[in-house]
Amino acid sequence: KGFEPEGVFLNAEGAETTPEEDDDLKHTLMISAICNDAILVEEEGMFSIQGNPTEGALVVAACKAGITRDSMAEEGYEVVRRFPFDSTRKMMSVIVKVPGGDHVLVTKGAPDVILARTLTLRSHGEELPISDETRIHVEDAISDFGKRALRTLAIAYRPVDSADVDLKPEQHEEDFVLLAVHGIMDPPRPEVIDAVAQCWSAGVRTVMITGDHALTAQAIAEEIGIIHSSEDLIITGAELDNTSDDELRALVPHAAVFARVSPEHKLRIVKALQENGEVVAMTGDGVNDAPALRNADIGIAMGIAGTSVAKDSASLILLDDNFSTIVAAVGEGRRIYDNIRKFIRQALTANVAEVSVILFAFLLMGDDPLLPITALMVLWINLVSDGIPALALGVEQPEADIMQRKPRERSESFFADKLGARIILRGLALGWLSYYMFDYSLDRGAPLAYAETLAFTTLIFAQLWHVFDARTFTTIFDKNPFGNKYLLLAVGVSALLSIAVIYLPLGNTVFGTTPLSGKHLLMVISIAALPTFVLSGLKATFGIRFL
Repeated sequence: KGFEPEGVFLNAEGAETTPEEDDDLKHTLMISAICNDAILVEEEGMFSIQGNPTEGALVVAACKAGITRDSMAEEGYEVVRRFPFDSTRKMMSVIVKVPGGDHVLVTKGAPDVILARTLTLRSHGEELPISDETRIHVEDAISDFGKRALRTLAIAYRPVDSADVDLKPEQHEEDFVLLAVHGIMDPPRPEVIDAVAQCWSAGVRTVMITGDHALTAQAIAEEIGIIHSSEDLIITGAELDNTSDDELRALVPHAAVFARVSPEHKLRIVKALQENGEVVAMTGDGVNDAPALRNADIGIAMGIAGTSVAKDSASLILLDDNFSTIVAAVGEGRRIYDNIRKFIRQALTANVAEVSVILFAFLLMGDDPLLPITALMVLWINLVSDGIPALALGVEQPEADIMQRKPRERSESFFADKLGARIILRGLALGWLSYYMFDYSLDRGAPLAYAETLAFTTLIFAQLWHVFDARTFTTIFDKNPFGNKYLLLAVGVSALLSIAVIYLPLGNTVFGTTPLSGKHLLMVISIAALPTFVLSGLKATFGIRFL
């Protein structure tokens, strides 16, 4: 269970066995423990791994048999040289001085790479030359592990002459004796499947780039939903080596998995996607991921398992190492962008209305036009009756379809989807209504101050009604009006403050307003709703996007 070092070993027949009974098993576990950088840690009865979880699985397997690096050191096994894993060699090796004084190179790494350098196979305690038939049998076993979504690591060794200990890694890592192949279960987190599905519906293509065997990568990709059809390509590092940059650009739109890749391959893949106009987010945790992280549009390093080099190269650090958090961040980013557009729509609609109400007066009142609203009234509208509710749009909840939309193009205008036309038309409608109420009042003999107050009040409440439509990119009828409590509070405060400016003596003195009759106030509040509800109704009925 988890990383607890408890369990039993079964042989090929399914019968329980022990390392004491199976010498090959014992040596496999010893190499797995000593050729390893992971550490098994126990805290308050809970076991965890410091280091790579895949390496940690080998440490735990060895620990189940009572084999640890410390116990081997006590028995006289001494590591004299280390060749750390890198993505080019695809293996890790250490030279061990055994109790008798001899030296042995022990290795773990990619099975296909190690098998290609293997001359001998150890079976039932005997070292036998590996025949073509045996090689095919081992390859079939590796493929079977891969099809079962198991990560594979081969275990091998070779004797080293004491005089050759200081040779370079490439001179040591050849002519192996193949001892075993581990199949390691590394199931995806349950939430990953849903997260990948959300990415797909949001138009975000998830591509797996891994050092795993191609069959393992394919099985995992199919399980979590990265591969959707037989047309999705699985491309290996060896194939990339024989692919030009232009050919890679043609392949990446159809590729779902890149397996057995090197750091250079990752960087080429990122660049090929970008050259196709894609916005690329790259995740990684190792030193070898740094070039791709740095060149991606958004480099995302793992906060728990990531190296300091990866974190320094990334734009973001994922604190919980959870892919679903990235998907949640995509949704949150879209919500923030939507809310900025909603705020701008509300603010610019108010500005168009303020300008147009004065423009209508100059165009329609002949040679001696009167100002429907004063400069101080415009200032009040901008700062209070429009500014406060518009700020509340910043905490608006996401649209229902926010993760069903396709990503916008890099070159897409901020005012795309007819937003600019909607701002102008709604602003003109609000401005016209305010001017109409001003002209209506003057025609019935009202004093200029009363007519200005009527236009001022109309414009205020027209904008307060409009802010409920600015909450959505559809229409006011599609969203619960009580869904944003901060907006309701902001509208209430703005309305009360504006009414105070109309009825309190201080407001009358500063802004030049005059108290309205109760009948006129109720009439203005009702009529001010007409532009929003009429235009939204037409939009909902006839699907006119610019309304």
